[in-house]
Amino acid sequence: MKKVNSILVALFMSVLFNPVFSQNYGLKDGYFTTTIKSGVGQEVVVKFAISNENVELIKTHQSFKTWDSITFNNPKNADFVALHKSRTHLETYLYSTIGMASIWAKLDLKNMQSFTPILNSEGFIYCKDDKINFSFPFQAQNGYGNMIFMKAYYSVKFENGNNVETHFVN
Repeated sequence: MKKVNSILVALFMSVLFNPVFSQNYGLKDGYFTTTIKSGVGQEVVVKFAISNENVELIKTHQSFKTWDSITFNNPKNADFVALHKSRTHLETYLYSTIGMASIWAKLDLKNMQSFTPILNSEGFIYCKDDKINFSFPFQAQNGYGNMIFMKAYYSVKFENGNNVETHFVN
């Protein structure tokens, strides 16, 4: 279990300090748009529908508040903060969390290199049952080597003073 936790921390830190994704992201007109790297490193533009109500729910969600405090009040994160200074804290949170969601989607596959986000596809960001939920479509190889359409799911819940993430692909 300690090894798994160490791997998770290393993955999270790699997202924070060595950007895996382009910094071309933003929230506009009910959509959060960003790029996600495929399993072979190609950047693909993906949009996430998000309502104004969900934007406000995320801003008040303890997971976001904790992330915001840790990220922007720690001098060790100065390079990350400087890199993302032209974006709002909420946009940077969504960007970082979607980055983790895509990493977990790749890790949940038998062939991580087959992970292919669908260009200009539409995912969703919404809050339900005290969780911030992310989902987006992609293509990947199934057990027979055929490319099929799938969906990645990632959620964040604040529980007992910690973020609890769940993820799966379907």
